[in-house]
Amino acid sequence: MDEFQPEEQLQPASVYYDAVTVIQLTKEEEEWRQCAYINGREVELKIDSGAKMNTLPEEIAKKVGCFKQMRPSSIRLVSYGKFFWVPKGEIEAHCRIGQETKKVTFLVVDKGLTPLLCLGTSLDFGLVARRHPEQEARQTPDMDPVESIPGTETSDLPNTREELVRQHPEIFEGIGKMPGEVELHVEGDAKPHVCPPIRLPLKI
Repeated sequence: MDEFQPEEQLQPASVYYDAVTVIQLTKEEEEWRQCAYINGREVELKIDSGAKMNTLPEEIAKKVGCFKQMRPSSIRLVSYGKFFWVPKGEIEAHCRIGQETKKVTFLVVDKGLTPLLCLGTSLDFGLVARRHPEQEARQTPDMDPVESIPGTETSDLPNTREELVRQHPEIFEGIGKMPGEVELHVEGDAKPHVCPPIRLPLKI
């Protein structure tokens, strides 16, 4: 399992490893890293939402005491540049993040590579969450009018447009006007002129 095997000899499922790597980072925050305890040993993992499998370099697998329990793996890794290679094997270990502990499977890779926490495991630990902007846009933002209007009960607030009009009919009667009068001065020889909105071609 230590050497790369020709593709025709492999019948594994290919998974992406370290799907996106940014070179020349300007801020530490641009990489998401999480401190975890694997079999009680502290390990810093990179959260990679593009990766489909968790990985540990060989030296860290030995550090956490799982290298001897490593079993063969039929999974073939695919990097962002479409390079393929076979991991050394896979291990199972107890991984604790915060107050939560789970049994996690890691692929053991070559020395010096970055230990990764894949999307599925990151979701299980609640480290990442999927948002639905379309649904959020349709939802009404939460408001608390009780604080802005002292003494107003929540049950008295209108829930629909019809209730609002029924509770305040004086606001919705007539055209509406501002208080006071405005006097406009126009030159006697001024000619009326219409300024329509600009017309754009349909393709634009």
